[in-house]
Amino acid sequence: MDINLVLRSKIVHCSLNVENAINELLLRYLLITDKSKTKNFGNKAGISFKNKIDLLYDIDVLDKDELYIVELLMVFRNKFLHDIKYSSFTLLLDDLDSSVRNKFIKLFLDGKGENEEDYDKGFMNLYEKVVEIINSKTEEINSYSNKKIDFLKFQNYFLNTLLVESLDLSGDLNKMILGINDNDLKEQIQKRIIQFETKVNYKENIEIFNNYLNDNIVKLLLK
Repeated sequence: MDINLVLRSKIVHCSLNVENAINELLLRYLLITDKSKTKNFGNKAGISFKNKIDLLYDIDVLDKDELYIVELLMVFRNKFLHDIKYSSFTLLLDDLDSSVRNKFIKLFLDGKGENEEDYDKGFMNLYEKVVEIINSKTEEINSYSNKKIDFLKFQNYFLNTLLVESLDLSGDLNKMILGINDNDLKEQIQKRIIQFETKVNYKENIEIFNNYLNDNIVKLLLK
């Protein structure tokens, strides 16, 4: 019996690449930095690949159409890995539900699949589409992470700068107040406050900070 190891090896290769990429994508979105310490994402058996893509759908990483495409790849993966009778795409597609078969041909062969060579091409188009989806989601999370890092750096710089300047000037102000005469207390305090506000430049810094928040915080919260 010809079990077509060449074809099965190709399916396994594509499936392993996708499963590894999905695993890494999910780790990023869940902010897990060390998968060796997890029960579900390390080398030991954890949640299934199906559960992982369902979770990506549940947390709005994959939409309904994207989930369907990844699940369609799983159909080929499961059939070729677990059923010895499927030694060709033709045999498999003949046994699939007609709606699944027709959608595969429509989406990945422009509705014109007729033979084994066509179906092989369609599967590779499906695989490349899944890879494209995963890469797109990875770019999104990387972009989000970079924006978050930039935001935190800006926030830290802004607050630290403001705090240091405020402490320095407050100390100067207190020293000055202790050394002034009662008669010109009000005038000198007012002048010093103006000097304090001018040096710290609250309005400009707050405006910069607010503009940054307006440009970025909504995007950060929506992720």
